[in-house]
Amino acid sequence: MRKRAKAVAGALDGAGVDALLCLHGEGLPRPNVRYLSGFTGSSAALLIACGHRLLITDGRYREQAAAECPDWEVEILPPGGADAAAIGECCRSRGFARVGYEPQGITAGKLDELRDAGGAAFVPAGGLVEARRRRKGLDEIAAIEAAAGIVDAALEATAGLARAGVSERDLALELDVQMRRRGAEEPAFSTIVAAGPRSAIPHALPSERRLAAGDLVCIDCGAVVDGYRSDLTRVWVMGEPDAEQRRVHAAVLRAHDRALALVRPGAGGDDLNGAAREELAAAGIDGWWRHGIGHGVGLAIHEAPSLRAGTGAELAAGDVVTIEPGAYRSGWGGVRIEDLVLVTEAGARTLSAAPTALRVIG
Repeated sequence: MRKRAKAVAGALDGAGVDALLCLHGEGLPRPNVRYLSGFTGSSAALLIACGHRLLITDGRYREQAAAECPDWEVEILPPGGADAAAIGECCRSRGFARVGYEPQGITAGKLDELRDAGGAAFVPAGGLVEARRRRKGLDEIAAIEAAAGIVDAALEATAGLARAGVSERDLALELDVQMRRRGAEEPAFSTIVAAGPRSAIPHALPSERRLAAGDLVCIDCGAVVDGYRSDLTRVWVMGEPDAEQRRVHAAVLRAHDRALALVRPGAGGDDLNGAAREELAAAGIDGWWRHGIGHGVGLAIHEAPSLRAGTGAELAAGDVVTIEPGAYRSGWGGVRIEDLVLVTEAGARTLSAAPTALRVIG
């Protein structure tokens, strides 16, 4: 953690600021606070500068902050925590005249409060932490791989309970329980179970719809280990699949495998999207695809790099990304196959292990 904060502090001159402010609280993201300090409480502010690592929180987290952040100066405030006046006073007392804030990690209201409180000039300084979060270290990769392994095992355990008459909601709940039993801190996001025509909704929330013969069942889920997330999508079918279900699944799997084969440092998101789309076009279903080929995963379920077409993103060693082509037709259903992949100097290492074949259940 100390090295991470030191690296950010070393970039402050180039950003034209004396210190960087990272916030976490209700409605604000936590990943950068946890990444830099290790703090997991629900309310905090970090001030980082050369020679300064300050964590501001409230009395609820006195013991937790001391245990999780032994290399940080911790300032405990009254209930209400890191309000604008307290942050301003911390900046003033330490001589921070120009403080950078993260545009994606602050509300307009909080920014107004900081500026009204005085103590420093607050200016945008985004991307300083995200640029470092993107390349995963060995400990981060180990946590993500552990989270992926939990999902693989939980999915296998849940498959044996999937039968006609079980609701999407109950199947999603069982999957969450199985992940927890295997050590997940929590699901990485709201687990998706969508059956029959509802599988054509890429981010469908589980409903009371009950699985029935002939249904495609799309399951998208992830687990959290030490704050790091995994992401996996597989498709099951209730009973023997028909010819169209086999055809569409096979086309999506070819698109997945072709994009996966291109993963290496320097490969562009446009290249991966284009290769996958060619496979879907050959099957006459390229118009069924509604999203990009993938995204970065780490402390957040969606982080850099974005692999949507047109972003110009290129992969780099240390990236952990999803490869997830899909095909969706309203009234019929949908197929998505998603794996979690580590980009290495030699190419790709798939962190997910669940079979990609169309699985017959029930």
